[in-house]
Order: sequence, then C-alpha cells, then structure tokens
Amino acid sequence: MTQTSPKPTADRPAQETISLHPAPNSNKSTSPPPKSHSRRMSLRAKATALAIALSTLPVIAVGTTAYYFANRSITQQIIRQQQSTAIDLEDRLELFVQSRFLDVQAMANLDIFTNPQTRSITTRQAKDTALNNLVTAYNGMYDSIAVFDLNGDVVAQSKGKPISNHRKAVYFQEALKTGRAYLSEPKIADNSTNVVRTFTIAAPIKDSVTGENIGVIRARMPLAANKLLDVDNRRQEQFYVVNSAGQIFLTSNEEDLGKSFEQQFPKLFNQVQAGNSLDIASTIENQSTANKLVSYAAAEELRELHNLNWGVIVSTPSNIVFLPQRQLLLTFLLGTGLTTLLVGVLAAYLTNRAVKPILKASDAVTQIKEGKLDTRVVISGEDELAMLGNNINSMAARLQQLLDNQVAEAERTRIVKDITLRLGQFPQVQDIFNTVVKEIRAELQADRVVVYTFNDKWQGTIIAESVAEGFPQANGANINDPCFADKYVERYRQGRVQATENIYTAGLTECHIKQLEQFAVKANLVAPVLQGGELLGLLIAHQCSAPRNWQQGEIDLFAQIATQVGFALDRAKLLEQQIKEKEKLQKRALELLMEVDPLNKGDLTIRANVTEDEIGTIADSYNATISSLRQLVNNVKTAAEQVTATTNNSESSVQVLSQEALRQAEEINAALNQLQAMEDSIRAVAQSAKQAEVAVHKATETVAAGDAAMNRTVDGIEAIRATVAATAEKVRQLGESSQKISKVVNLIGRFAAQTNLLALKASIEAARAGEEGRGFAVLADEVRILASQSAQATGEIEKLVLDIQAETNAVVAAMEAGTEQVSKGTILVDETRQHLTQITAISEEIGNLVQAISEASLVQSHAAHAVTQTMNDVAAIANQTSDEATQVSSAFQQLLTVADRLQTSVGQFKVS
Repeated sequence: MTQTSPKPTADRPAQETISLHPAPNSNKSTSPPPKSHSRRMSLRAKATALAIALSTLPVIAVGTTAYYFANRSITQQIIRQQQSTAIDLEDRLELFVQSRFLDVQAMANLDIFTNPQTRSITTRQAKDTALNNLVTAYNGMYDSIAVFDLNGDVVAQSKGKPISNHRKAVYFQEALKTGRAYLSEPKIADNSTNVVRTFTIAAPIKDSVTGENIGVIRARMPLAANKLLDVDNRRQEQFYVVNSAGQIFLTSNEEDLGKSFEQQFPKLFNQVQAGNSLDIASTIENQSTANKLVSYAAAEELRELHNLNWGVIVSTPSNIVFLPQRQLLLTFLLGTGLTTLLVGVLAAYLTNRAVKPILKASDAVTQIKEGKLDTRVVISGEDELAMLGNNINSMAARLQQLLDNQVAEAERTRIVKDITLRLGQFPQVQDIFNTVVKEIRAELQADRVVVYTFNDKWQGTIIAESVAEGFPQANGANINDPCFADKYVERYRQGRVQATENIYTAGLTECHIKQLEQFAVKANLVAPVLQGGELLGLLIAHQCSAPRNWQQGEIDLFAQIATQVGFALDRAKLLEQQIKEKEKLQKRALELLMEVDPLNKGDLTIRANVTEDEIGTIADSYNATISSLRQLVNNVKTAAEQVTATTNNSESSVQVLSQEALRQAEEINAALNQLQAMEDSIRAVAQSAKQAEVAVHKATETVAAGDAAMNRTVDGIEAIRATVAATAEKVRQLGESSQKISKVVNLIGRFAAQTNLLALKASIEAARAGEEGRGFAVLADEVRILASQSAQATGEIEKLVLDIQAETNAVVAAMEAGTEQVSKGTILVDETRQHLTQITAISEEIGNLVQAISEASLVQSHAAHAVTQTMNDVAAIANQTSDEATQVSSAFQQLLTVADRLQTSVGQFKVS
C-alpha cells in the first residue's frame, strides 16, 4: 500500500476542486456621491426641461379647460343615468306588486272556494293539495297560502306549520271591510339564524251565486332582491326599497336591512323632505367607507292605488360610477405625456450618444470597485476608448483570478486550522488518529482514509480508518512491503507526498497492486506522519469508486494536515511528560510549604531544607529571601521614621507649588481659546475660497457644454413644430368622422321612436284582450321601456358627439397656438446662449481672484495652526505640572499614613 510509481511527481497547476466557500469581499468601499455625473447632466436636464415646457404648457392648458367642461357634462349624464335606473327599478316594483294582486284575486276565484256545490263536495285534504299545487306552480314565489272563513278559522292551507285564528289580523279585517285585495306593509323578523322578510296579500272570497263574502284567502311571499327587482350586481350597485315608515325592508346589502332612510342616507333624505316628497332626487353621500352617488325614485302608482308610500334607492360607489371621468383624465394625461416623452427623447439622445461609451466604462469600473469582478466592457472599434475598455477587462480578469486564489488559500487555511484545533483537544494518540481520518474523508470526499504506522522493522499496521459504506474494512490489517525500508523511508522522512491517480497506469508492481485490490483501491494519496523528525507512519486517502485526478489544492491540504498530525502527536507526548513532572513537583512543593509554615506567623529566623532538585533551588532562594527580608525589615523600620519627619516638613511647600501651577494653566487655557477661534475663522475662509474656486471652474465648463446643447435643442424644437402641425391635421380628420357618427345616431334615434310607438300600440291591444293578453301586455311594457331607454341613450350619444366635435376644434386651435410658441422658444434659446457666453468670461475673472484669496488664507491657516499647537503644548505642560504637584501633595499625606502603618507592621516581625 505504500509503494509509489517510478514516474517522478510532477508539479500540477493550481486548480481547486474541493468544496471551498468564498470569503466575503472585504475590499468593498462605499461609493462616493456621483458629483461628476450630476455636473455632466445638469445643463442637459435644464435644456430638455425648457423644450418640454415650451411644447407642452399650451397643450396642458387647453387640455385642462377641455377636461373641465367634459367632466361637468359627464357628471350630469351619469346622474341622469342613475336616476333612469332608479325609475326603471320603481317601475319593476310597481309591476311586481300589481302582478301579485292579480295572483291573489285569481286564487280567490277558484271554484273549490267560490262555487257552493264544488266547495261542499271538496274535502279539506283536496283543498290543501290544491293550495300546495299553487305554491309549486308559482315556483317558490309564495311560501304559504291559506284560506280562512269569516270567523278567521283555517279552511285550507299549504304545507307548513299549522296556522291559528287570524280574525284579528289587519289584512283579514281590511280585505272583508273593503271587499278587495289588500297588501300589508312588509314584516321583518329575526329567527336567530337569519333575517326573514315577508309581506302578505289577502283578498275576499265571494260566493259565485250570492256574491256575498264567505272567507279570505291569504298568500305570504318572502322578499328577495333578485326576485322582486330582478337585478344583477355586476356594476357593484346597491339597491334599497323603503316602506311607508321610512324603513329599508329590501336591499342587496344585508347589513343595511332594517335601517332607516334618514340614518343610511341623511343628505338624500333631507333633499326629499325639503322638496315635499320629490318623485326623483340625487346627491353624493359621504360615508365612512367610501363616497357614493345615490338616487331616489318614489313609487307613485303604489301610493295612488294602494296607499303604499314606497320608494326605491340606487347607490353606487363614486370611484366606479365616475370611472369615465378618470379615463378621460388618463387620456389627456397620456397625450401630454407622449408629447413630453418625444421632446425628452430627442434632447437626451443627442447628448447620450457622445458620452455613452465613457459612461459604460465608468459604470464598469464602479462595479469592479464594488466587487463585481465579472463585469466586462463591450469593445467596438480600435480607438482610445476601445483600448481603455480592453485594459479594464484585463484588469477585472486578473483581479478575479487573484481573488479566487486568495479565497481557495483562505479556505484551506481554515480547514487546517479547524482540524488542528480539534486534534489539540485529544490527549490520547488513538483519539487523534480517529479524528483526523474522519475529518479528512469529509473534506476530500474520499472513499477511505487510514493511518498506517510502522514497527522497528518497517512493517505496517492500519490503526485508524474512516471508510464509506459499501467498501471493505481495512482497520487492523498488517501489511509487509519489503521494498519500503530501502527505497521510500528516507523520502517520506523528508516530507514527500505521493498522489496516484490510477494504480493500474502508475507503474506499480503486481504485488503492490494486489495489496491495494483487496481493499478495492483505484487511486490513493499518501503523506508522511512525522514525530520528532522521525517517520511514525503514513496518512493515506483511498478512492475506491473510480480513478481520481488529485488536484494540487487537495494535495497541499492533505500534506498540511499530515504535518499537523505530527505536531498533535508531539503535543500529546509532551503533555504526558508534563503530567508526570507535575505530580513529582507537587509532592516536593508540599514538603517545602510545611517547612516554611512558621513564616506565616512573622518568624524570620526559620530555614528551609535545601535539596538537589528544582524544589531545592527554590528552598535555597527561599532562605536567601528570608535573610534579605530580615535585613529589609530592619531598614524599613529606620526608613519609616525618617519618612515621617520628611513628609511633615515638605507638605506646605508642595501645596504652594500646586496652587501656582494651577493659576498658570488657567491663564494659558484662556489664551489658547482665543488662538483656536482665530484659527477656525482662517480655516473657514480658506475652505470657502477653495469651494468658490471649484464652483467657478465647474460653471465655466458647464456653460461651454451648454452652448452646444442649445444648438441641438433648437433643431429638436423645429422637429416638434412639424409634428404638432401633422397632429392638427389628424384632429381635423377626427372631427369630420364624428359628424358621420352623428348622422348614424340620428337614424338610430328614429328607429327607437318607432319601436316605442309600436310597443305602445301592442300594450293597448293587449289591454283590450283582457286576462288572456296580460302576459303579452307585460312583454309590451318591457319593450316600450327598452325603446325609451334606447332613445334616451341615443340622444346622449348625439350630444356627446357634438361635444367631441367642439373639443376637437378647440384642440386644433390649441395646437396651432403651440406651433407659434415653439417658434418663440427657438428665439429664447438663442438669447440664452449669448448670455451664457458672457457668463463664461466673468467666471474666469472671478476664478483668478478666488484662487489668490485661497492661497493667502491657506498660509494664514498654517501659521495660526503652528501657534495654536505650541500653546497647546505649553498648556499641557502647565496642567501636568499642576496635576503632579497635587498628586505629590496627596502622596505626602498618604505616605505619612503608610509610614505609620509600616512601623506598626514591622514591629510584628521576629528578626532576632
């Protein structure tokens, strides 16, 4: 397993294939503000804005006026349309109620109730069945039908809960009293699960022979908006029906059921009341959720025929009903925006065309500076800009290569460091080997990693292994390679690392190949493990699945980890020796401590026993230290007495010195503040002069570039004038087309009028036909209503076409006026260019004067700074002198206290 190929180990290119995580780019720096970009774009932006203003302001003014009048017209049209919807719903409500009256009257005329003979022979069950059939025939229109005698007792009823006596019911008494059908006010009841809304229609039953009232039939109908009004809610409209008491008893919004008219729509309610019960009214209600357009229509026929003061309310959110106004505004904004965009593109195109290559190069350099090293400049041509782009691309590629190398090297260092730290945690050799084979196999993604150690005859044994599943175990195997001692021991001792990509093509001996085949090895990587400079064993990685091309980065990483294994073994051996020496020293140290224990009581006459080991050296030093300490205690006692006397004599002098030094420091600080203020003023003047010089230089460059931009702007304005003239011609053609639309609308209006007349005639014929023509009459009324709505819509379309024609003529006039404004704008741009030339000459003179001021201020600032620095040094010395004098005074006080305590402490020692 240790034999190597006869081919020399070749230097491999530095290619990395192991998993290396890229380190974050620490070279990124915050980009400075784009001052150059602002300076380059400022004049171009001003010229473009001026051209856009001269071209679009007339169009905006005309468009705003046209939008105002069109908006007012559309608002009135929308209100009329909603009022028409309310009237249509009111007609449906009246038609629906009339149909229910006819239904009840037809039920009251059934033979089983009116004919005496039929009534007498018909059983109760048959009557109940007949009523159930009626409920079914009306397709759920009624949920309960019942017949009562004159005493209010039930004669027959449809399926449902048994009905009690209804003699006291209002509808029962009114039907008998008036002798005709009666409709009660709607009833709203809460059965704890949902809201039930019903109203009752009753009619007297008359005997067909005598004509006298013999009973009352009652039909109860549940209320639902889709049944009563037959409406859909695709436009998000809300419908409400109000009863005579002003209560909402039917609505498409269940949350508002049962609320009062005044509570839900206060503005509309006040408007209806102020108009003495207006038949039609509209207003805008400001509600908490959203503003709404609401319209009210009174049910006149119900009030006149049945004394029911009902009304219909239609509510639509303002943001939906006034959507055409927003679309009109969007149309005007879109037209103005397209004009502005045309001018801006024309002005920006000429400027950007010249600076585009430089901007691209600048952006590329900025991205490279921010760490995006894959950025490249597109090169076209062979001029200086192309050379610049080529150099930038080369620089980016080189930086990317260097960064990749650094990242790979950093990752290898991190891996070696982590493994080294883990190895240092184990004091046992076997733990070190087990850890290193596991870590290396994970990092290299190898199939097997083993540690192969030698005995004194250079025969090897595998003592640690980490192997992937599916491959044979090699741990504990004894391998004898007779050629290893003679040929390879010295090479591996010198640090040789051998990588074999394929054992069958590497020139190995047949014996060696068979040794590797028993462990399914296809490729291996071998590095020595050295301890104390001697070869202890080999660290070997096996690839068993297939041959492997070991990369140089993997080889270097493997060699470094093998070296760290040797260091870890040295540390483990050293640690074992240190533990033994530590135990020996601890025993002798304990003996020494027991010998010198009397020192804790102040006995300086004790002597320690001196031996020949390290503790003996310490004991000898201990004895010398005790002798010196005994002499020192005597000297300290004498010195303490002298310090006490000296401290008392010097304390008053130090206090005077401290006060004088403090006063000197205060005077220097006052002078220093004055110098600092003067230095700040000079520095501010110098800075302002420098900024003014830069600003003047920028202004000169900007004005020079502005003259060329003005010439291009004049050309662009001329092109705009031609575009506006062509647009005016197209608008005239639009006016002629709208006249043709007006003729077609008139023809549709005549068709609607004829349809309305035919529907009216059909309604009259249906009325003559009596009961049999009732269904046809309803259909004729629907056709008449649709014809009336078509005629009304046709009239509104015709009026809208006329408005479009008038607005088109106004737009043509506005565009002609805009053409004149463009001509004037050309003259104004030329005058602006002449003024810019004059500004350039004045800016150069100002620049020269500001430069002189800047140089003089800079000299003064340097001089003031030098003086200030000198005064700072003097002030610091004075402050330091004051502080030290104060500290000396305090130290004398402390020294006196310490001397007293020292005399007391020294007296505790035994020195003779």
